Amino acid sequence: MIIFAHRGASAFAPENTKASFKKALDLGAKHFEFDVQITSDNKYVVFHDYTLERTSNGKGKLSDKTLLELKKLDIGSWYSEEFSGEQIMTLKELIEFFPSDSFLNIELKRDKNDKRFFGESFLEIIRPIKDRLLISSFDWELLTYLNNLEPNISFGILVDKYCTNFISDIKDLPFIPYFINPNFKIIDENFINTFKEYNIIVYTVNDLEKALYLKSLGVFGIFSNYPNIL
Repeated sequence: MIIFAHRGASAFAPENTKASFKKALDLGAKHFEFDVQITSDNKYVVFHDYTLERTSNGKGKLSDKTLLELKKLDIGSWYSEEFSGEQIMTLKELIEFFPSDSFLNIELKRDKNDKRFFGESFLEIIRPIKDRLLISSFDWELLTYLNNLEPNISFGILVDKYCTNFISDIKDLPFIPYFINPNFKIIDENFINTFKEYNIIVYTVNDLEKALYLKSLGVFGIFSNYPNIL
């Protein structure tokens, strides 16, 4: 079973920061998960929340800020003064930071009022690493748009809750998802059997007993804040 460092080694350092990814590398991680959003000036940055307050000293929506404005923020001190001065990274900066044998899961995020898509400028950044990349999102419209631009991308469908029409919804997609990425709370043997034709990566698993249970079910991988969990 593969372990993805969830927002880096985010149990040990502030999430989605260079410090967090460096810690994950130090712990031996080779698979990484992180979130990407679009700034007001159409740059791609690594950050989870739609608003800035929880993990930075900024205020307001990320999508309302330019890259220059975001670069002035401290995104480490909220976790510990040890990480004071950590800056928001661009997608390009983070890709260049990782060793060339790293496998990356990029979760695409956009605020519900933001109608922009990840388009050609995004593809230009990720094309050189497409063979070691998974693009995932709860926003299936974003994945569909990208698939229309470039069909041979590995997509992951993020799922928080199991609903009645889930199977038919997946089969109605204009692409075949390479992975299904469900919340660990909905995983059991029946779920695994229902979706046995897909690779399953489960989020977010920070408990060893749960990780071992999922491994016994044949789960392909987990996202964990503890990349050394096993």
